[in-house]
Amino acid sequence: MTPLPQHPESIGTRADDYMGAYYASHLGGDEYDWSSESWRSFFTRAATRLVALTSATNVLDVGCAKGLLVQAFATVGADASGFDHSAHAIESAHPDVRAKLYVASATAPIEGRFDLVTCVEVLEHMSPTDAELAIDSMCAATDLILFSSTPTDFEEPSHVNVRPTPDWAASFAERGFFRRTDVSVDFLTGWALLLERHDLTRRDVVHRYESQYVSLHTEVLEKRLALLESHRLLAQSMVETDGSEADAEVRLRHDLADATGENARLDGELAYEREQAELLREDLAAREADVERLQQQLSNTVTRLRSRARRVRQLQRRLQRQRRRTVSLRRRLRAVTSSRTWRLHARVARLLRR
Repeated sequence: MTPLPQHPESIGTRADDYMGAYYASHLGGDEYDWSSESWRSFFTRAATRLVALTSATNVLDVGCAKGLLVQAFATVGADASGFDHSAHAIESAHPDVRAKLYVASATAPIEGRFDLVTCVEVLEHMSPTDAELAIDSMCAATDLILFSSTPTDFEEPSHVNVRPTPDWAASFAERGFFRRTDVSVDFLTGWALLLERHDLTRRDVVHRYESQYVSLHTEVLEKRLALLESHRLLAQSMVETDGSEADAEVRLRHDLADATGENARLDGELAYEREQAELLREDLAAREADVERLQQQLSNTVTRLRSRARRVRQLQRRLQRQRRRTVSLRRRLRAVTSSRTWRLHARVARLLRR
């Protein structure tokens, strides 16, 4: 009898999936170890910022691997510990931190209470069922959680549960945890969340979302209007340009084509942002979740629009210089055509054509 396929809810990785070969082949770059300057600096900066943001003195890292984040917290004065289901990872930890680490499953209840629980790039390795159990355990052990799970890396073989960030935020919201909107944890990853236990009403969630969405959306529209006006100016300049200035016309047409293409691209980006906003509204009504993922997406869009606005200003300055040159050439042409010599040549040319 052919065995039945495994149900997706039960697909997850095992502890022996994270032996030496995993750290050697999947993480890339420098060796994933406290001796690596790049990894040590990254985790130390993250721990320093997190302690400054949260004032946490008692920290637990869920899925700690070799304990680099735990060791970084210790260097900045926090009492930190961590656990991982891979005995190989714990045994490979630096001697200075090994005593603070232990082997355990993220699905098991966590003993004790902590100022801050961190879970960095862990739940995408677990089955959906186990991931929800892990969220239950973390939420029971603290009122503040730093969470990060890649929403896009499907190529890594051990990533069996990659989900969009709003899905994770919604799962935490079901347990009363919502994103802190007064701070940013982008220094860790672009999709990281700092979640805090709150008894929020629908009004509270909507107010948090709208307070950031409206200002960002208004700025997008202002940049769009600036680009539209630049398009109109460039189009008008092409109408006014004299045919004798062929080279200038070619340059202006090229600039106009660039600006038109940029406008089309920004139209697409703006349409995409509007679709994301609508999805966030639907997610809010259905889940009463923290739907402020739009903040990061719109921040990226605003950065690109600011760059485009600088390009528009450059084109406007070039257009002004071109107009001045056009006026100068027309004056010269009028001076030439008004001379007696030019009129005599014109009369001879007409006689010869007869």
